[in-house]
Amino acid sequence: MLSEQLKGIATNETFIGTTISLRFHTDNSVQRQGFEASFVETDTLPTTTTTTATRPMFTTVPAISCGFNAMASATAQNISSPNYPNSYPNGQDCVWQLNARNGFQVRLIIEEISTETCCDYLRVLDSGNLIGDLRGEQSNQTYTSTNGRLTVLFHSDSSVQRAGFTATYHAVISNVQPTAAVTTQEPIGPCGPEIIQARPGVFTPFSSPGKPRYLPNMVCWWSITAPPGMAVRISFTEFDTETCCDKLFIYNLRTKEEQISGSIDAARTLAGDYNPDDIVSSDNYVLLKFVSDSSIAKVGFSATITAVLAPIPPATTAAPPTELCGGTLDPALDTPQYFTSPGYPGDYPPSQECWWTIAAPTGSLIQFTFEHFSTERCCDIIRFYNAPSRTAVTLNSMTPFASMRGTRDLNHIISQSNYVTINFQTDSTTSSSGFNLTYSVTQAVPTIPTTTAGI
Repeated sequence: MLSEQLKGIATNETFIGTTISLRFHTDNSVQRQGFEASFVETDTLPTTTTTTATRPMFTTVPAISCGFNAMASATAQNISSPNYPNSYPNGQDCVWQLNARNGFQVRLIIEEISTETCCDYLRVLDSGNLIGDLRGEQSNQTYTSTNGRLTVLFHSDSSVQRAGFTATYHAVISNVQPTAAVTTQEPIGPCGPEIIQARPGVFTPFSSPGKPRYLPNMVCWWSITAPPGMAVRISFTEFDTETCCDKLFIYNLRTKEEQISGSIDAARTLAGDYNPDDIVSSDNYVLLKFVSDSSIAKVGFSATITAVLAPIPPATTAAPPTELCGGTLDPALDTPQYFTSPGYPGDYPPSQECWWTIAAPTGSLIQFTFEHFSTERCCDIIRFYNAPSRTAVTLNSMTPFASMRGTRDLNHIISQSNYVTINFQTDSTTSSSGFNLTYSVTQAVPTIPTTTAGI
């Protein structure tokens, strides 16, 4: 009895016989489009001589991943065009049905796509409505379903071939506003809950949105509060962002409205690829803001949040947590005050950006004296601006009146106005002991010669 099998992809196959039995079998995993066939009665039967043909009655090609039905979960899963990153075959029509459970949406991130611009395309449908039509060269395109289903279509014609596309999909909690909500709880968006309670002895997981890779064009806020008399500790287990453009800002504030209305500078800014030390708030609250641009998306960050006693007990053999750097410094007339780089007299952490502001009475100046200064000469620098705030520096693209890096002996710096904004910035490589300086307010220009430190 003749027995033949078709699997994978096969086209235009013919079987001739007096009796034909077909058996179609599927397993419990991946789904494909299946088959379509037609049959007709004919008076022509193969002769004995033709049945001994050397080629098989029908041929197959190896199975190529070309569409399936899948249930999205919190873990990102991959889909791609056939043969990716090699060229896709001609004549493809692939369909992926991506579903999510009730209360969740499907989020699709097209990481890279390269197709023949005229004729080969990737389309994304949300409940039958076209929300994406991609062709040519594109990257980092994100689509989110309005309910629990997205359909992805990939088509190639019979001519030019390219690398195709690669994408990930995962489920996110639905942020669709209920029409008749009974609860007063706000819907949770792609950034997760904005209000987080830190509790002693409880280590709450906390991460950038979209793990294992954060999403482009995100602005996320989190307000974290500990019980009275305690502080918030944030312990990072992973941190990797685009250094130039994707950053985590840390504020000594309770709500985002305080920061937006007052344009208050961040106490600390984290960016790059490294493992930050623990962060402990100076009060029982801390405000975080995560911003990503539209280009490169990386792993992001993972951390735990807990509440600890304030002040923090003496450090054990483990490295002490890094305190928040930056803020507003209080001047005192003719009485020297001091401040230092983060971690001083130990090495400062990498990838820091600290901002301090000092405002003295009108008509007075501010004098700075460095007791110690040592930074990586190429890349870690402190700058002094005649500006009342970081915002003024940024908006006006101001030039510092003094800046220092490398290793220097005692230096005196004198402001040109009654306020100064200071910026200390480090890269992600070599660290050093940093600086220890004093500052004081004087009513007249001091007789000490002004030294403008070079770059």
